[in-house]
Amino acid sequence: MSERSAPFTLTPEVAADAAALARLLTGLYREEAGGGQPLPDAELGRRLAAAVPAGIALADWAAVRLDAGEALTSCQRGMLAFTDQLLDALLATPAFHPRIAEPLRAARGALAAAALPVDGWITNPRHPVRALLATLHAQACGWHPELGPPAAALHGQWQQWLSAGIAGERSWLQLNQDIIAWQQAEDARRQRLEQRLVEAEAGLVRSRHARQLAARILNQAMAGRQVPPDAARALHEDWFPAMQWALLQEGEHGQLWQRVKRLTGTLRWTLQPDEGSDATRNKLFRLVAQANEDLEALAAHMIRDEVARTRMLAAIDAAHTAAISGQDLAREPFPPVDAQDPLADGN
Repeated sequence: MSERSAPFTLTPEVAADAAALARLLTGLYREEAGGGQPLPDAELGRRLAAAVPAGIALADWAAVRLDAGEALTSCQRGMLAFTDQLLDALLATPAFHPRIAEPLRAARGALAAAALPVDGWITNPRHPVRALLATLHAQACGWHPELGPPAAALHGQWQQWLSAGIAGERSWLQLNQDIIAWQQAEDARRQRLEQRLVEAEAGLVRSRHARQLAARILNQAMAGRQVPPDAARALHEDWFPAMQWALLQEGEHGQLWQRVKRLTGTLRWTLQPDEGSDATRNKLFRLVAQANEDLEALAAHMIRDEVARTRMLAAIDAAHTAAISGQDLAREPFPPVDAQDPLADGN
């Protein structure tokens, strides 16, 4: 030592560090003296297999299970302490809500038993417990008791699975497989539910679009026209739903909808014909004949209710007959169809 070097002083901090290092070396390389007959790892693991109460260290939990003349080796005590610290660090991560961590904390004894062998899960990265903890970590992410029945169901499953692991009813590998299978079934069920919701929402959107488009076409065709009340009622109650059905079946670019639009436009002129010359009346005869033919064909395909179909055809035919013969029927302005669209209805 040089003359300028300060003499070594055993400060309290240095003494504490030295004592900690001594305990570590003792735990790694020799057994405690005077502790009785060391308990084999397999037997210690069997005795640890029970739910560990909260707040008790694994080493203390193992000590109360020793008989007279039995003792834990320093290596066993170190492994139990390290398992406690490792699980505490894992469960302290944000992924684990304290409630969902309860079943895993109760299984500390069984997990410590799986860590005691030479190829235990702490030293063996391919041990099934490693995979199990990874699976549970993935499930715990986002769990919260306020999520309701799904959260309660998962918490109950954790208690069931880990109780089976504590009791030795299922191996760690089997438990992990059970959890993965359950999660896959839950994911499939959730996907089916989401798909049904998406389909229902898509169906609602299509139905709303069909109603708005059919209402727009019918209202535009009949805007400002004076038609017999029975004919107006038939257009509202029978023809308008049939127009929506045509849109939902083939879409607005389908041939069926194009025929429906043409017929709706023709009815504008046949239900209230304009006064005119003989040439105009001849054109009216042709339009009425064509409209009746198209209406019968489309109604047979689009309106399955025979009573409604017959009622609509009779009301339209009566209006056409009066128009051709010049009869003076009671007429009223065509009331617009409710499109359930504030902008379209306002227009």
